[in-house]
Amino acid sequence: MVPIKICEDNQFYQRLLQKEIERYIMINQYDFRVSLVTENPVTLLAELSENSQQGIYFLDVDLQHEQYDGFQLGKKIRERDPRGFIIYVTTHEELAFETFRYRVEAMDYVIKDDQQQFISRLHACLDSIVERIAANQQDDRRYYTVKVFDEVHHIAVEEIVMIETSLQKHRVILHTADQSLEYFASLTAVEKELKEPFLRVHRSFLVNRQHIQAFNIKENRLALKAGLSCEVSRMKKKELQQQLKSQDRQKGEVGW
Repeated sequence: MVPIKICEDNQFYQRLLQKEIERYIMINQYDFRVSLVTENPVTLLAELSENSQQGIYFLDVDLQHEQYDGFQLGKKIRERDPRGFIIYVTTHEELAFETFRYRVEAMDYVIKDDQQQFISRLHACLDSIVERIAANQQDDRRYYTVKVFDEVHHIAVEEIVMIETSLQKHRVILHTADQSLEYFASLTAVEKELKEPFLRVHRSFLVNRQHIQAFNIKENRLALKAGLSCEVSRMKKKELQQQLKSQDRQKGEVGW
């Protein structure tokens, strides 16, 4: 069941949001539940830190809080729930573009002025979330989440060709066929998280076994898809050859 969290400090709209959301999910038998209704962003973040489940968030833009307005709250939520659904509610239509400045990736921006239209938009958001969740469930691929400064990237594990240490300390570079992303991490930590089908072929290189094209045994170098290549340490050479053999590859097929 997907949790819905409401953060709204206008009591009228707080009650309206809860009432209409609960009524609509009951009528349509959606697998959602309102798990939190609060006017305090700190309360929402505290609950979120205890539960990492993907959620739905209805946030007032103009929160009267000393630390967080709606955009700052959305940014914090996005750090902890990268794939959550954020919907802003507000009387300030002109602030909609602020979501881009804060890189929140909000699903919608619902204006409070017309109550009937407001309710209709809430229903449309819930319908759309149901469709998106159903589509995501059909995609059974495993994803790896990378944060590059304020941007969060979700990358299918099968698309990762190689990850290498950066020249800058405490950073690594992730390569797919069409992009490279540099972010803070250690290669050892990444290796522990990704596991299969990745191989640590060198202290500086972690490769996806599925993207290996050839192994130059004499030069201790791997050719990977997308024109990428990397060095293989002598200590890892034998282990790599055994791994390649286990994939029914003969030396003649993998050697240059």
